[in-house]
Amino acid sequence: MAPHGVVTDDGRLHVFFAHDQRFPVQNSRLRWGHASVVVTPAPDGHTPRLRSEWRFHPDVLVPNHDYDRDGCLSGSAVRDDEGTVRLVYTGIVAPQGEGRRVHNSTPAEDPASAHFSADWCDTSVNMAALFDTSGRHGGWCRPSSHNPLLDSAASPDGACGPFVFRDPDSPFGGWRMVLGSVQEPSLTLYHSDNLRSWTADGELTLDTTGAVEGDTFDIVPEATSWEYPNLLRMRDCATGEDKDVLVVSMRGVSPNAHHFASSAQCVYWVGRLEGTTFRVERGCSELDLGHEFYAARFAPVTGDDAAVDDAIMIAWAGLPDADNQPTADDGWVHCLTMPRRVRLCGGRLVQEFVTTSSAAADVASGVIDSAIIPETNVYGTVVGVRRDIPEPRHRSHLGLVSADGVHVDVDMMRNKAGDLLVRIDRAEQSYHDGPDVRGVMILSEAIDNYRNHIGKPELLLSVDGSIMEADVAGYTLTSRLFLNRGDHWAEETWS
Repeated sequence: MAPHGVVTDDGRLHVFFAHDQRFPVQNSRLRWGHASVVVTPAPDGHTPRLRSEWRFHPDVLVPNHDYDRDGCLSGSAVRDDEGTVRLVYTGIVAPQGEGRRVHNSTPAEDPASAHFSADWCDTSVNMAALFDTSGRHGGWCRPSSHNPLLDSAASPDGACGPFVFRDPDSPFGGWRMVLGSVQEPSLTLYHSDNLRSWTADGELTLDTTGAVEGDTFDIVPEATSWEYPNLLRMRDCATGEDKDVLVVSMRGVSPNAHHFASSAQCVYWVGRLEGTTFRVERGCSELDLGHEFYAARFAPVTGDDAAVDDAIMIAWAGLPDADNQPTADDGWVHCLTMPRRVRLCGGRLVQEFVTTSSAAADVASGVIDSAIIPETNVYGTVVGVRRDIPEPRHRSHLGLVSADGVHVDVDMMRNKAGDLLVRIDRAEQSYHDGPDVRGVMILSEAIDNYRNHIGKPELLLSVDGSIMEADVAGYTLTSRLFLNRGDHWAEETWS
């Protein structure tokens, strides 16, 4: 259930996601699911808040064209110059003979989406336009008459996941697209004046000549594919400088190297895009440091023509091919994270949960005894905890204990220099992917930057059904927690 696009329109946050009505019972043709929620700025003018419950709409893209008849896969959502939401996606066709590739573009008016599938599929990039987004059914789609927008000669092998964004360097308000590949660790750039006709600029290259290490200690980790790309120019709230941020989901990384939890990781670089060269200033860092996090999608929220101040991000709380989850017995697997506000601060991306207007009070009060999503409540109640981080040379322990005696431990330890180690141990679960323990070291410099430019550094922990999300001074850790059916979190302790 990867997110396929995120966009704000007419006061609502729209999230499009992978939806397969028959999976995990059997494979069928992938569609774009669609959900939305009312979102408004908080009093500070920047931090959005959700003002209602999520509304689920009919699938917005359905595979029923020659260029996407076997599935609508990953892509992105954007508002054009007239304010119309456009959905740009990958379409797939299972060939009768040798596969070929075609790229199509359909503005959000089309019920087809894009999906790429290795060598045996034909893939295309398409566009559709979405109208009446504030209506009861979340809008209706019309495919672009220009589909497919790109042919096989203009796209790389295994092309997938087009991300479209306004070109901040264009004096005429042009557009750019970055396209990933499931077959190799490469990205390809395109440009357009009208979102319909695209010209290839070439493969994006990373220049690491002047780069310093990021959080992974590897400027550019080795991988077998780069997919779900995002590319934004963001204004650093600590320095006031405009920097480009490249976000990529990588497969084929070594889970034993450095501190990667699995072979599929969502990472980012900070630097400057010049033509097709991304000049890396700060090397690779993980976007989330938990157990399961992939395929993040971004949407600008505030800023100007030069750079984005804030973005909303939502991601897949899961991993590719990890489909044997306990929820499969109830006919569903996978879920998305909470929406998150993302800012660039001191060369790092910092995150903040986007919650309902009452959630801050709920979390501050401790355990929330409510079932926001009843159909997932069999896998645990909803829990929220907010706590201060420890002072230097002190430590804190938070223990979640279920009625069946399953423990999840969250430890925070601060050294003399003020660096903070956060450690999550979910070893007692009966099921999970990846390692038992995840840890992150947050340097004192990052904590000070957060305090000076964002707010009070603290731990915010949310457990909603089968997903746990922790935010510690802007660093996040996402993990799936599967209790026995009917079990629930009975208490939380703090020492």
